[in-house]
Amino acid sequence: MSENKETLEECICDQVVSDYFTPNIKAEVILDTLLTPYIHELIEGAELVTKEMSIPRKDASGEKKFGSKGAKIDYVLAKDDRVFLVELKTTDSSLDKKQAADYLSYCQGKRFGVTLGRQLLEILQNNFRVKGFSVQIDDPWDELDDTVWKKTFKRIIKHFRPDVSWDDNAEMAEMAANLILKERWAQIPGYRSRKYLYTLGQIADYVGKGSGHSLWGNTMEVRYLTPSGITMEGYPPSFSLKSFTEDAFRGFHSEDPYAQMLAKILKKIYL
Repeated sequence: MSENKETLEECICDQVVSDYFTPNIKAEVILDTLLTPYIHELIEGAELVTKEMSIPRKDASGEKKFGSKGAKIDYVLAKDDRVFLVELKTTDSSLDKKQAADYLSYCQGKRFGVTLGRQLLEILQNNFRVKGFSVQIDDPWDELDDTVWKKTFKRIIKHFRPDVSWDDNAEMAEMAANLILKERWAQIPGYRSRKYLYTLGQIADYVGKGSGHSLWGNTMEVRYLTPSGITMEGYPPSFSLKSFTEDAFRGFHSEDPYAQMLAKILKKIYL
């Protein structure tokens, strides 16, 4: 840390701003992380379910293809019977019409379970095949419901951690993180897609909260979060990153040092 930095906040702020202007550094990933604790406030009453969910894509024949390759949506929020997919763009010039068209084609107005849910479960099926074990989805996709999340998660945990007794009240995302850490799946080439177990754990935790926390049959809406809230004609509407930080962070979080630091970073980037 440079000696001229008076506080930790100033040091973090300066480094993030510097990385935003540094070529080839993906500052969007940094801002994505910093925004996470507050992203649910974009939509009143919404909750953050998970991040970086894979979107189905088309194969060479034009058919919908499920798997870990392809675009990832930044944030998945839920409220009542709606799932909101929020894509962060840290520059207005990074809006991609093809990507936006794909989001609309595969997600807008579609049910969460048979699109993003199926995508996640097929990734897990492909990446947890070992001798004597596989992730089985026995029922047709259209007949599944929210019970599939916990059922699938429990099956994986009980196979890979037979020494751990199952606790119905345990946080499944935390269990997933512990298993990923123990097995070093985040470090070993060929096993990194097993980190999708953490996503499954987050979803299972969300629906496990009870009434009003369904997901499988909920309808999806696509939104963008861009610096100025620019909306391309015929494409998903956008939230304004500038307005969001000014209203939420300086208004509702005026006594929150983390929020104030983030607002300061974004102000320096987007004068």
